Formats: sequence, C-alpha cells, structure tokens
Amino acid sequence: MSGETGLPDSIIMKNDVTDFLLKEYELVAKAYFDSRDITTRWFKYYLLIIAAPLSFIAVTYNGKYAEFNIFKMGPSLGFIILFIGLFCILFFKAILYIGLDAVLYARTVNGIRKVFLENDNNGFNYAKYRVLPIDIKLPEMYKYSGHLFTLITCMALMNSIYVFLGLIQFKCHVIYYVFCFIVSFLIFCLHFKLYKSTCKWKEKTYSLNEP
Repeated sequence: MSGETGLPDSIIMKNDVTDFLLKEYELVAKAYFDSRDITTRWFKYYLLIIAAPLSFIAVTYNGKYAEFNIFKMGPSLGFIILFIGLFCILFFKAILYIGLDAVLYARTVNGIRKVFLENDNNGFNYAKYRVLPIDIKLPEMYKYSGHLFTLITCMALMNSIYVFLGLIQFKCHVIYYVFCFIVSFLIFCLHFKLYKSTCKWKEKTYSLNEP
C-alpha cells in the first residue's frame, strides 16, 4: 500500500504506465506528422538546388538561344551540373533517413494502440470498429510504393540524369556517351541500393528482441 494515496502499489504503477503511454502516443503521433512535413520541406529545397543549373544556362545563352545544344554546353556548365547531381545524393540520404524515421514513429503508435486495445476490460468489441493497424511491423520499411518511394524514385532519376548531362559536356564521342550512360545508370541503381541497405540497418537497429 502507498502511504500517500492508500492505493496498492500495483495500481499506482499501472496508472503511471498508462499516463506515460498516453503522453508517448501524443508526442510520437505529432513527431510522425512533423517528419512528413520535414520530408516535404527538404524535397522543396532539393528542387531549388536541382533547378540552379537552369539559371546558369539562361544567363549563358541569354539572347543566343539558337546556339543552345544540350550536348555541347561546355565543361564549365558540365562541371556545375555534375557537381549538383552528385551533391544531391546527400539530400537523398537525408530525406531517406527522415522518411524511415516516420515509419518508426508509425510503428510506435501502432504498438501503443495495441497495448490499450488488447488490455481493455470493459467488454466493448473495438476490433469491430478499428481501422488503424496495431501491428508493430507495419508499415513496412522497404516497399515499392507509397510517399517515400515516390520521392526516392524522382530523386534517383533526376540525380542520374544530371550526372549524365554533366559528364557528356567534357567529350563528344559515341563511345564516351555510352560510358556516361553506364555511369549514370549505376548512380540511379545506387539510390535504390542505399534505400535497401538503410532499411535493413534501421530494421536491425530498432527491431524488438521478441522471444
């Protein structure tokens, strides 16, 4: 018995855990929606950076657009485009980490929801009306669909195109163009390799040690 409240210690402990879970649910649910907003914001920054070469092209070819050739813009613009294509891989990594954190937040919310629904003793059948999941393994980390995968695909495509356009400015030859295409394709594949490896790392790092 607790001397201050007159209640059994087990009841006090249960109330403390309940309060903790309710507060945790509130904070993690907010963190989930915040992470989605942060992901969108970072993607907007990414679009601003990826659009920067267009400004350089507009200034360089101002008044002489007839001379513009996307395959012959010169080494200076080629270097800028190539640098931005490679630099934006860092943006890809940042957005990927934030997106996977959102998955962890969603799983935590599911787990807390599961605790309350499976330990309810009032006899009400919540399962009949429940829509949101209570599975702590959902949503999946690695999947070929959804908001995060769409962003990843867009960034992989844009970054690899920029690498290709940047490289072809240094030499005009069919064989060299094939080499540039192979390099850009490998860059494209690298994004999905990073996606898969990061998902596995997150899954291993934050997985529950279930019996």
